[in-house]
Amino acid sequence: PRVLTLVAATLVVVLGAIALVARLELPRGVDRFLAVAIAAPALVVLTLLVANFVLGGLTPDRALGAAVLIALLLAAMAGRERLARLVQAVRVPSRPHASPTPLVAVVAVLAAAAAVWRFYAALVLPPYAFDALTYHLTMVATWISEESLEPTTLSLCCSRYPAAGELLFTWPALFTGTDTGVDFVQLVFALIASAATGAIAHALGARTSGAIVAACLFFLTPVVLAQTTTNYVDVVTTAGILVALYFTIRFLQAEPFGGPLGVSPRPTLLVPGGIGAGLALGTKATGVLVVVVIGALLVARIVRVRGRLTTAIAAFLVPTLLVGSFWYFRNLVQTGNPMEPVEVSALGVVVFDGPVELDDLLTVPVGAEGHPWPVQVLLSWARDLAPWVSADEGYSYEQRLGGLGPLWTYLGAPLVLLLAARALARRRWSSELDFLLVIALVFVLQPYQWWARFTLFLAAAGCVAIV
Repeated sequence: PRVLTLVAATLVVVLGAIALVARLELPRGVDRFLAVAIAAPALVVLTLLVANFVLGGLTPDRALGAAVLIALLLAAMAGRERLARLVQAVRVPSRPHASPTPLVAVVAVLAAAAAVWRFYAALVLPPYAFDALTYHLTMVATWISEESLEPTTLSLCCSRYPAAGELLFTWPALFTGTDTGVDFVQLVFALIASAATGAIAHALGARTSGAIVAACLFFLTPVVLAQTTTNYVDVVTTAGILVALYFTIRFLQAEPFGGPLGVSPRPTLLVPGGIGAGLALGTKATGVLVVVVIGALLVARIVRVRGRLTTAIAAFLVPTLLVGSFWYFRNLVQTGNPMEPVEVSALGVVVFDGPVELDDLLTVPVGAEGHPWPVQVLLSWARDLAPWVSADEGYSYEQRLGGLGPLWTYLGAPLVLLLAARALARRRWSSELDFLLVIALVFVLQPYQWWARFTLFLAAAGCVAIV
């Protein structure tokens, strides 16, 4: 019965996401699919927040009630006609598709086999990762046992970190009363991130077969596979980044920004983009960089063509803040520092006081001590040149050099540079430059550039460049 309650609650959330997407009236099937895929987990986050702070506590009954209320509200906003049009738009096409090429078929079979393998691992193995047991799941267990989302005293380092990812782990545990379902969360987001990678490749001009290959290659990235069954939040964050980036690119492919004639900007495309950015923001503090970088790109591109800035920025920022800002706002109210416990300073001036300085949290990879970060990055990537040499230092979800895989080292990184050179040679701004600029800025501005699980979006960029 508990599992049936989880299935019912999840179905209600998915129906709410479908109603939201129906209201947006997105033009393409892949847009609607990705929008539903990212809106559903965002609604899980909002549902648990509503259950706790509006309905009075974090219990299965209140969570189910909050899910029903939100779904009914979104269905009323969408209206019967829009829902009917969405159902008609997702009907299975009658015409047969072309048979996949041998390469596409082989890569797809490998990705499917990897997905089955990770599904089985998630099903039979208990939670095991270090950070999962010391704070990610400690927060989840405390919330459920106390029926409250107040910061736990059992997680001394991280109880005030952004915790949307932990809410996603809470969802199956709350309804089932066990930890069996928590290991599936990042596996789902790995599939979402893979789909977003393929969608970006297609938006940048790849054929459908190439988009499928890009999606499968991302899923087969070693560190992605290693992360899929952990209760870490790196894949969740990456999925949010890639979905936000895809919808930003789609919005900027309208006529005023250099797109095809007659294609008008659709601010509704930025709503699921904002939801993705909101998930990244609410899951990891580095999500702040994602919001700032994509927001700055939108402002710069819209102002350049003298477009309507207010509507587009609102379409992006409102869902971003709705989904991801709660943790920062609560920290600001309760401690005076939205980034608690980290001290925030600029040009030597302390903006928000905190007990921990950022430098105290940053670690250096073993084998790369004493080197500047660009050298650390190159040493990390070089570890993947021959991953079979050091079997005792294989790929891991933890803090090790390498992990993006030999495909990134041999093909991905060089072809990303080639893609950038080709885009620059056109002497006009393009979607490729939008894509690469966001990836490059987020990579450079965030800490831990050498650490594969913090830079999973690089693997997506490499897959896109390859196809």
